[in-house]
Amino acid sequence: MEYSAYGEYESYIDTKDCVPKGIFKTTVKKNFTNYIKPQECGSHYGTDYFVLSGGGSQAVKAFADKPFSFGVLPYSAHTLANTTHNWKLPKQSETHIYCDIAIRGLGSESCGPRIETRFETPREGANAFYLFFRF
Repeated sequence: MEYSAYGEYESYIDTKDCVPKGIFKTTVKKNFTNYIKPQECGSHYGTDYFVLSGGGSQAVKAFADKPFSFGVLPYSAHTLANTTHNWKLPKQSETHIYCDIAIRGLGSESCGPRIETRFETPREGANAFYLFFRF
């Protein structure tokens, strides 16, 4: 996987200042953060594009009119939300792609205080995504 966004590691609107913006390469497995309590992770804020390759050829390419957030994980959001411990995660062979116009920051009262208003998800807005698939 190659992408242009904030961070070699996961980044969100409220953590983007901790990581540089650039072009990075990683794998789906390395993009997953192995938290003790499985949860959504691996997002990349301020994305210009990403390319997911397999077997030496491009499989998925995505970009948008405005920067967006994306994540590519070996687990579905449903599996992560319904698994109580990381050692209980089932072996997976699928790849799950998430593209978001906007997402809330890490705080959001899930692991800390309510986030500041300036980090809230916009109530209005639009973006156009372009997805290309090659199999």
